[in-house]
Amino acid sequence: MNNITYKIINIFLIIYKTIRLLVAIAINFAPIWIFITSDKLTTKIAIIPFMICTLSILGATVSSIIKKDKFIPLFSNIFFISILLYWFGFLIFMDYRLFKNQEYNMILFTVPFWIIGIFLFYKKIIKRKQHKKLR
Repeated sequence: MNNITYKIINIFLIIYKTIRLLVAIAINFAPIWIFITSDKLTTKIAIIPFMICTLSILGATVSSIIKKDKFIPLFSNIFFISILLYWFGFLIFMDYRLFKNQEYNMILFTVPFWIIGIFLFYKKIIKRKQHKKLR
């Protein structure tokens, strides 16, 4: 390849990385804005997992841009843990409301979601730690 081709490729890479960074910043705007402007504590608590998700996406994007790829798995784990935080938080809230309203038979419908959440937690967190110990 000649020098012009390298320059064109570098220009496209700069544009691509800039667009990725702008998108990552843009997706952070909504949850942070909701968190700051909301007066209700429950809304702030509910938005925290989404803020963690979007901030981890931003962190992974910045790590990729500055070529610190060793941090990308860390941000991926933070993202996954925040998804699980939301998953289990919603299940706890739902089961609490059902229990409070004495709708005990409806709690049975949340059991598959508890099983899925526990399975995902085991597969992504516990099993990964066990696999790393074996190395």
